[in-house]
Amino acid sequence: MRGGRAGVLLLVVSATLALLLQLLALPDWMRSSRPYWVPMVLSYFALTQPGGALLVISVLAGLALDVVFGTALGQHALANVVVVYLIARLRTLFVLLDTWQVMFALAPLWALYVFVLFWLDGLTSRSADPTLRWMPIIATTLIWPLAYNLLKGIQRSKRED
Repeated sequence: MRGGRAGVLLLVVSATLALLLQLLALPDWMRSSRPYWVPMVLSYFALTQPGGALLVISVLAGLALDVVFGTALGQHALANVVVVYLIARLRTLFVLLDTWQVMFALAPLWALYVFVLFWLDGLTSRSADPTLRWMPIIATTLIWPLAYNLLKGIQRSKRED
């Protein structure tokens, strides 16, 4: 991973904060608009610093989500890894796009994340509220430019130190 220890530390701290934001209690009327914080943060790092540490963090963050949400162990981990892998593979195409174009290009990958969760829920005979599953893709897509610029600014300031 580029950036050495500082890059890995930023990844770990960002993924931890994303996990905490994912677990933050929201009022019922806002629950369906909760962004997918963890996949969004992992997507940023897949675009800027792909590497082995990112896959490890993707699996660990996914396992943590599985434990907290009571889903099949490995469900979120698999969904995270699929998205991170595809973004890392398509990285050379993404770097040619502006932030708003990347936002729309990532939306289908976040939909794939949700589809993997939906598919695995079906395999394990577990049902989830479709609104709580699919609506956050819109919130994640709309918040992407803000999250991208925030993480980019933090990363840039760490490089200057």
